[in-house]
Amino acid sequence: MMLCFFITNTPYSYDVIHDFLKNMSAGEGIVIIFLAYFIGFCFHYPAYETFQPLVKLWGTKRTYGLEISIGKREKELVTIRQKSPDNFKLISKFLALRQMAYSMMFSLFLCFIMLIVLTNIHGNWNQQTVITIIISFIFCLLSLRRAVAFHQRIQEMITEAVAIC
Repeated sequence: MMLCFFITNTPYSYDVIHDFLKNMSAGEGIVIIFLAYFIGFCFHYPAYETFQPLVKLWGTKRTYGLEISIGKREKELVTIRQKSPDNFKLISKFLALRQMAYSMMFSLFLCFIMLIVLTNIHGNWNQQTVITIIISFIFCLLSLRRAVAFHQRIQEMITEAVAIC
């Protein structure tokens, strides 16, 4: 969405978004949803690379001194998959939730940066823009916090499941 403001050289405002959504057809909506999904999928790797150093800010309390990459615990995951498929399914769900949370963090951070750049280009600092910048940054931090919480829970589940197996 922020890219559209750059392409059309339009200052950010709620009215522009409202008018665009009001005039959008169902077909255009489907194409936009598909493109958003595709772009989000392409951003998975940069989002993960951004998440890795940030999760370390919480220290060993949250990460238990273990690797950030769950793939490094592959042997343990294989054991869990073989001996406790239900636990493996639950861990897989938490991995998906962690991925969604850090991808959301990354996309909100990009939105935050693009809004600041776009607003500086147009010199259009107004209440709507400032509120959107603040909200995107707050939700970026909240998404990062959720990703870390999911990561911590995954580490706990793997450790506990291996101990049971």
